[in-house]
Amino acid sequence: MQQQPLLAPDATVLEAVQQLSQNQSGCVLVMKQQQLAGICTEQDCLRAIAAGVNPAATTVEAVMTQSPLTLSHSETLSTAWQMMQDHQVAYLPIVNDQGHVLGVITEHSLLQAREAAILDQQQTSSNLQASNHRLTTMFASIPAGFHALDRAWRFTHVNQHAEALLQKTQQELLGQTVWEAFPEVVGTIFDHEFHQAMATQVSVRFEAFYAPLNRWFEVYAHPSQDGLFVYYQDVTERCHFYSQLQLQAQREQALNRVIQVMRNSLDLTTVFETATAEIARLLQADRADAIRYLPEHSVWKIVADSHSNQVLNNLVGMEFSDDANEPIADLKRFAVVQIEDIAQHPDPTVNQYAQMLPGTWLLVPIHFEATLWGCLALTRQQQQPWQTSEVDLACAIVDQLAIAIQQSQLYQQVQQLNETLETQVQERTAQLRKALAYESLLKQITDRVRDSLDEHHILQTTMQELAAELDVLCCDTGLIDMERGTLTILYEAIRSDVVAAAKGTVLSLNTLYPVGQQRLQGGWVQFCSLADPIDVVRQVSCRFTILSCLITDDQGVLGDLWLLRPCDKCFEEPEIRLIQQVATQCAIALRQSRLYQEIQAQVDEQEQLNDLKDNFLSSVSHELRTPMSNIKMATQMLEIALKQAGTFNNTVASGDSNRIARYFKVLKDESEREINLINDLLGLSQVESGSDALTLTTVDLRSWLPDLASGFSERMLRQQQQLVVDVSENLPPLTTDFRYLKRTVTELLQNACKYTSSQETICVFAKAIVGGLQIGISNTGVEIAASERDRIFEKFYRIPNADPWRYGGTGLGLALVKRLVERLGASIQVESGDRQTTFLITYAIANKPSPDERVAPITKRTNH
Repeated sequence: MQQQPLLAPDATVLEAVQQLSQNQSGCVLVMKQQQLAGICTEQDCLRAIAAGVNPAATTVEAVMTQSPLTLSHSETLSTAWQMMQDHQVAYLPIVNDQGHVLGVITEHSLLQAREAAILDQQQTSSNLQASNHRLTTMFASIPAGFHALDRAWRFTHVNQHAEALLQKTQQELLGQTVWEAFPEVVGTIFDHEFHQAMATQVSVRFEAFYAPLNRWFEVYAHPSQDGLFVYYQDVTERCHFYSQLQLQAQREQALNRVIQVMRNSLDLTTVFETATAEIARLLQADRADAIRYLPEHSVWKIVADSHSNQVLNNLVGMEFSDDANEPIADLKRFAVVQIEDIAQHPDPTVNQYAQMLPGTWLLVPIHFEATLWGCLALTRQQQQPWQTSEVDLACAIVDQLAIAIQQSQLYQQVQQLNETLETQVQERTAQLRKALAYESLLKQITDRVRDSLDEHHILQTTMQELAAELDVLCCDTGLIDMERGTLTILYEAIRSDVVAAAKGTVLSLNTLYPVGQQRLQGGWVQFCSLADPIDVVRQVSCRFTILSCLITDDQGVLGDLWLLRPCDKCFEEPEIRLIQQVATQCAIALRQSRLYQEIQAQVDEQEQLNDLKDNFLSSVSHELRTPMSNIKMATQMLEIALKQAGTFNNTVASGDSNRIARYFKVLKDESEREINLINDLLGLSQVESGSDALTLTTVDLRSWLPDLASGFSERMLRQQQQLVVDVSENLPPLTTDFRYLKRTVTELLQNACKYTSSQETICVFAKAIVGGLQIGISNTGVEIAASERDRIFEKFYRIPNADPWRYGGTGLGLALVKRLVERLGASIQVESGDRQTTFLITYAIANKPSPDERVAPITKRTNH
């Protein structure tokens, strides 16, 4: 192919001649818009000039060959030559798939190319013949069978190794076809592979068994120009080795499958079915049976089987007698038994099974821990002896079966143990739940006994709860009167229609004597109501199991507790312990109730005495108040008269007048003391009776309290005591009965003045607290023991000291103070320690000032 000059369609013929001359080519390509428009050859230009056209003015488009033939670049030389011959053209443009011109083939260049191709083909053929000769020589000399076939499948060469392997001479094979020399290969893998290699000209390799020679061959077939080269060697031993390996692998896989089933399942039926199926398939046995030996029944029982032929019967569950024959004796010695033909066995106890299980037998014992479990039985209907490898495989399977049996038995033991443990756990759990329920019931009864003194409520509720918890038909309690010798049923809980009510029934203890004697020995007795005494107590239509338990304490027998159940059920030990504990709590409840009744009677009697005493004191106070008022008035009038008479003239005082003044002072002081006592008694009586209504007013303590305390300044100054008044600024207004409050604070200040030594301090203060306010009176130098702080508010109580008459007093002041404070809805408490005693009166007020607000008191006085 040559590259040709290119011209546009409007180029002149003269330009075309010049291009042809310069390029020494026979034609130019006329291109229009990059596409081939035509070819202008040297002959076209010469014909135009000969016709008389002007070459300088005539275009090549006018003289060129329009629509020239083109050839695809992928076509062969033969196609190009054929087109040139058919169309009588000397030039053939070559175009690619896009239509672009790649060049031009001329007739001369095409002839040169064909000559070169012919020379190459001849050289290749020569080389191929030489190569075939070398290949034939090489295959003929290799140490293996080799023969060459022509395309008609005739033998053209056979080496010596091939003669030995094929067991035929060269003279017998040369010139014959494969199918004539070896007609047995027709339709075999040899036939198929040879034809495939010849047809595809691709080498093949395969292994095949040639039955007439009973040999395995590895074959290589190489196609050649002349036919087929066949190379082969005898691999029978290798194939036998591979077959043994494959068989061994299959046996190991079967064994592994049995082991895997053992791992995944502890069900012996599944394990036996898998084992018999695997070994029957692998050893090509007609039957494989797992047989269990049952010495206690003297039989052998088939537990699993596998048979390849559906005609054979399923013998699972069939039993054979434990005959005293040689095969069974060998099995019991753990020996493997092989029987070549069961029908020919001399022992009739053995050959009796020939019709059912004909053929060759293999019996492998299954044993562990010196105990025969059974055997694995394999049968073949063909009289083919069992190979050693097959016996070994059967023994290996049996070993795994023995392990599986042991595992299954251990698993069953573990399961049984687990079930036993589970049962025990459930029993213990039930016992624990029952114990917790009993404990809860006992706690409820104990709490009820502790919190209540109502004998009827405690015992009746206890009977109902105990009857429900123990699921009894009836539970009752009777109280015993030892003096009268009777038992009265007072509390009962009936949970069945078969038990009649007996509440209120009074029984003689003599009637219950047999039961009572047994109870006195152990505190309780359990019996069945086959006769009296149950008929005496209740009208019943059937018999019961009865538990009778005494209700006793350290002081004697209080009552009896009876529980009834159906006669087929008894009371267990935990239930009896619960009943005894309940009986103990009932005894405590009865004793507490009786003690409470006695104490209540004493309290009622004491209250009556106190009422009589208070009424007496009130009456006496009223009766004494008028005479004492008259005595006080008479004393005052007498004092005026004596002063007017000059008897109390201090400037001229005689001994008689001093004595009269002293007597008069005693009379005056004692009269005042008696009047105060009477007033305290009357005030206390009024407060306790509540007959005096409260008069509520609102007062500012910041001014009221200092004014009240100032009334004691002169007395404290006389006794050399210091007074401090401390009232906070942020006190809320107080609404109360200030008569009672004044009397309360006054009484506390009087006590403070009375019991405070000289040079000590008395403090009156008021402060806001969270939710209210406090008023306090404290004095230093005095402490009250903790044991006395509550008793000082009792009537007529005075703290013991060395000189009870030193301070005087009636013991009613603080009692009156407490009653007054409580009447006002406040509270009072005592704090004492570090040589200081403080009385605190606390009021709760809705307006709750902040307790942290502290300001300087508006009043603070100190008297010396």
